[in-house]
Amino acid sequence: METPSCYGSCLFSFFSTSPRRDREHFLDVRRSAVVLQAAFRGHHARTQIAKMHKAAAIIQANFRRHKQQTDYKRRCWAVTVIQQRFRAQKCKELQEKRYQDVRRAVIVLQAAYRGIKSRRMIGKRRETSCWTRSLKLGQHNPPVRNHRKRHLRSQDNWKGQSTPMDPERGPTSRHTGDLF
Repeated sequence: METPSCYGSCLFSFFSTSPRRDREHFLDVRRSAVVLQAAFRGHHARTQIAKMHKAAAIIQANFRRHKQQTDYKRRCWAVTVIQQRFRAQKCKELQEKRYQDVRRAVIVLQAAYRGIKSRRMIGKRRETSCWTRSLKLGQHNPPVRNHRKRHLRSQDNWKGQSTPMDPERGPTSRHTGDLF
């Protein structure tokens, strides 16, 4: 039965406290509170740091994603510009080639037309000069313009109709000079 007396002495010692014990008890409670506060603050700081690290990782990932997207879009734009310029250059070369082909064809046509025109002019000049020569020589018949008539007259001349004799040149016709 000693236990109750011990219990009583403990109770007595608890209620009858000395200032020294009170001070120690206060310091123990204070140390315990400081330890609890430090543990809580440490836990809170670690969770806050973890949250900040997670947020920083998200921000960095988003920034890298944005940077990659911007770089990709810039490269796509550059590729598009290069393709457009390449296609424009090919189109320009094709148009220049077509232009040069058409130009050469036009030059050939113009040369052919000018050749025909100049040959006609030469023919007309020859006719005019024949006409002028015949007028100067006293022949009053104009040169035959219709080839059929010229041919028929030359046939008549070869058959012996109206072929005057030139003592130096042989038989001649008035119109045989027009044939050559």
